[in-house]
Amino acid sequence: MGNRHRWVLAACVACMIFGNHYSRDSVGALEKQIETDFGLTPVEYSSFQTVYFLPNVVMPLVGGAISHKFGAARTLLLFLAISTLGHLLFAVGTWYTSAHTKDVGYPLLVTGRGLQGLAYETVDLVPLPILTPYFRDLWGIISGLINAFVRLGSVCNFSITPWVYLHFGVEWALWVASAVGASCLFFGISIWRVEKRLLSSIMVFKTLTDDDDGVELSPIDELPHQIRVGGVVASIKEFSIVFWLYCCTGMFMFGCMVPFWFIGSKFFQAHKGYDVAAADALMILPEGIIVLVAPPLGFYLDRMNVSVQAQFMMMMAGLLAIAASYLLLILSSLPPLAPMLVLGAAYSVANVCYWAVIPKIAGQHLMALAGGLVGATINVLPAIVPLALVHVDRAAWDPPVTPGSVKLGVLAGLGTLGAICAAAALACDCLEGRRGRPPPHAGGGAAGGPALQSPL
Repeated sequence: MGNRHRWVLAACVACMIFGNHYSRDSVGALEKQIETDFGLTPVEYSSFQTVYFLPNVVMPLVGGAISHKFGAARTLLLFLAISTLGHLLFAVGTWYTSAHTKDVGYPLLVTGRGLQGLAYETVDLVPLPILTPYFRDLWGIISGLINAFVRLGSVCNFSITPWVYLHFGVEWALWVASAVGASCLFFGISIWRVEKRLLSSIMVFKTLTDDDDGVELSPIDELPHQIRVGGVVASIKEFSIVFWLYCCTGMFMFGCMVPFWFIGSKFFQAHKGYDVAAADALMILPEGIIVLVAPPLGFYLDRMNVSVQAQFMMMMAGLLAIAASYLLLILSSLPPLAPMLVLGAAYSVANVCYWAVIPKIAGQHLMALAGGLVGATINVLPAIVPLALVHVDRAAWDPPVTPGSVKLGVLAGLGTLGAICAAAALACDCLEGRRGRPPPHAGGGAAGGPALQSPL
């Protein structure tokens, strides 16, 4: 029963994260159309991204601390309730802006978007401490599958949202996104119920094997207690320099990629002459490649027991290729298809390795807190960069330049900085004498730790 339930748990997490990312990217698929149909300025449109990502500089820390103290499932339900309220307000704001005036509708849109953002990254990361104990032997595969569903949400958004817009208008496109986002609460409740069943089965098994019969229990049996003990500040001090450089790598990686989801479609429309459907079709490519690449790459990382150092090297190479793809879009006369394929392949490798390596450098007992810290750092630049890029459009360039090219140049620079951080993390990990090092909880089995003796 336990093995079946852990896969049900993973499926619920995948569906929830799918909805979280579908709704996140909905405004990115229609940047030009939202500005035109709702009468918004570029600054007002950019505020949707700022209010969405800025809270996540702090909220994942809050969510991680709450999860560390009170448990991940309860924390998840709290933040999903906040997110659902945000989707409802955004839907009402969409209707009011379209039917009446943006004087009232726009504040509702911003408030709703802000509440969604308040919960967004916590909803993404709180499942980490829920899933890791049940999939220590398959973490690379699970992180790859979850990554695929994350990107599938974005792919479906860039496929469905323009279609809904063309047939029904911008209001219906955003209402559909709000409905998908609100459905995450259902899956959150399902996660809470399934995890309770799993923990109950573990407790029953532990009771039956509590005699001195020589049965060795997995550390999974102690995990629900471990994530609740210890002060947050004391736990933070346990993280190594490699972990903090890992966080910086993620900050620059997401800083160079996430803003592109919200400016890319307009770039292809304004500077390459594509219509909205063709532009959004190009935007599907990078995310679509991750959907295809993430599961087999995760399987490879698990099966081959790829080292931490090797994964940092793969991140470094991926980030450099991301920067190169932006430069190709700016400087090359090649059709955009080729650079977008490079971008997708590079981001797939860097992203999958980034999430697959976290249990190995953070430690099992610190996963809730590590998730909060990672969530905070990866949202710093997505919150700041969109507003900074708005000023590119306003600046008087001498000699004249294409604003879209300047924006992609900035993103290429951020990708290069991410590669430098990955190289520094690799160097520090080698200096710490951890070449070929297994996860901190290693002691046997493919993924470390004693072989599971529980019903999982």
